Amino acid sequence: MNILQRSVLVPLIAVLLSVSSVMTLSSNFASASSKVTNANFKGTWTAGTGGWVIKSENAKTGACTGTSDFGPSYHFLACRVTGSNYVFAIKVGSYVSHNSGTIHGNHVVGEFHDTNGSSESYTATRK
Repeated sequence: MNILQRSVLVPLIAVLLSVSSVMTLSSNFASASSKVTNANFKGTWTAGTGGWVIKSENAKTGACTGTSDFGPSYHFLACRVTGSNYVFAIKVGSYVSHNSGTIHGNHVVGEFHDTNGSSESYTATRK
């Protein structure tokens, strides 16, 4: 191998090794990111302003179903858990309460805002 070939080949190998390392790190990061598990949101939750029951939760997609303790005319909608975060809505007539928060074991810290322009922070405990 002459000097010209070596002066081109050595830096090229270094670049290829660097690119290979970055691709491996990216692949490992993507695999770790896709393995995030969703918190368990199922159960009966009691807050100062009311409560809800999460009847089912799909561990893979985070989709969940539930009911509000305000009564059967209140519809529990758009429930989803992503990691330790949750969102859901409660609807009756044209009124909608949009809820979101973070699950900490048997406690949640959340907030809602509604179509009446109200918003409030809350905590809830799982029974």
